[in-house]
Amino acid sequence: YQKWHMAYNHYGDSEVDMGKYDTPCETAFAVGCVMLLRGEVLRKIGGFINDYFIYWEEPDWCLRAKYLGYSTWYEPASIVYHNTRAEVRGKESPLFIYMHFRNFLIFAKYHYKGAQRIQFWFVLPFHILKRWKIMSSSGNKVAVKAMFNGLVDYFKGYRGKELLKERGLIIK
Repeated sequence: YQKWHMAYNHYGDSEVDMGKYDTPCETAFAVGCVMLLRGEVLRKIGGFINDYFIYWEEPDWCLRAKYLGYSTWYEPASIVYHNTRAEVRGKESPLFIYMHFRNFLIFAKYHYKGAQRIQFWFVLPFHILKRWKIMSSSGNKVAVKAMFNGLVDYFKGYRGKELLKERGLIIK
């Protein structure tokens, strides 16, 4: 589902399982490690866009599929073990924060049009401020720097893995 700041949350994320999610239903996106799809869909839509590298590529792909008439579904009978957020809020790694903010802007550029684009640019400063407060109060100064670097690098046109090594975010 879409949050107030227009980013997406995993279906049922951070909720206690009380049976609320026992019925298959359509959802905004699927996590790439648990997607099951037909080859024809992949051939028609194509793979992930290299602009992202990591984070935001799945919502982008699922929206591109939706534009072509496909839908993304949640299947409660499936069991998958995958740690998607091992970090404590405010203590996230600089790589996660950098990629999240830079790629969120890339996603918005591709998908938010008209009034939705205006709404995005209106709420984005509040989202940045909220995340800055959380990371600052947690003493995560390197993540704060990574967030601002991600925002600046988006406007400089950096995409994919470009500049990550120079930013000290990827060793290889």
